Amino acid sequence: MEKIQPEIKNLCPICLSASQFIEFRGRPSEQCPRCKALLRARTMYLALIHLGFAARNDKESGLRIAHFAPELALFLKLSAQGSNKNYQSFDISPDRYKFAKGWISFCDLCNVDRYLEDDSYDIILHNHILEHLPCKIGDVVKRLNKKLRKGGIHLFTVPVRSGIFQEDLSSSLSSAERKRRFAQEDHMRIFGSEDTENIFQELFARDQVVFQLSSFLTLELAELYGVTRVYKNELSGRIDGQTVFFYQDIS
Repeated sequence: MEKIQPEIKNLCPICLSASQFIEFRGRPSEQCPRCKALLRARTMYLALIHLGFAARNDKESGLRIAHFAPELALFLKLSAQGSNKNYQSFDISPDRYKFAKGWISFCDLCNVDRYLEDDSYDIILHNHILEHLPCKIGDVVKRLNKKLRKGGIHLFTVPVRSGIFQEDLSSSLSSAERKRRFAQEDHMRIFGSEDTENIFQELFARDQVVFQLSSFLTLELAELYGVTRVYKNELSGRIDGQTVFFYQDIS
């Protein structure tokens, strides 16, 4: 008797494995069981694909990448398993990344000009970093944008909850109070669903700051790649912690 193959539920755009995504921290169908990519990482990589950067990212292209607080799946993909010398990754605590085997360099994003040169990168990306920085994030994102080469892209996500942006850089605020106000003990701020898009529109002097998966994916493909929540949020005009914000240097 011919063996019936199980129906493919999900296809990870990063590692290209066909499987069923699994629950992660109470979020159903969140994580690829093979490469461990979360929803926001898959959304970000789909953005790179659509913008043409993923296809050009190889060891010979010269496409320079700066990746902050790298997650395993994107690190392995963009670094070509650690062989792409045009890929650089950074963190304020590089020793905590055991998988990277010394590839991650120290960088304090509050003083990013000390570590990265202007007009140097084609891709800059980071997920859920800006909420941790003990400095004004407007200065940070503007400085990061200056690190882009012409045509380069800056992609990032931030945690979002209902309401408006709130911030407190005071060193006197207790960890318990930070957790209550900003959702985590080491957060300096929380981004609000009501005004975050406007904040980045003003910082970038652009109307389009949210990458739209729905501009090139069908709902069926969104379901296959496990990015349905982002897709449906876009159609409803909502943002959340998986929404990819972007800036492209078109000067």
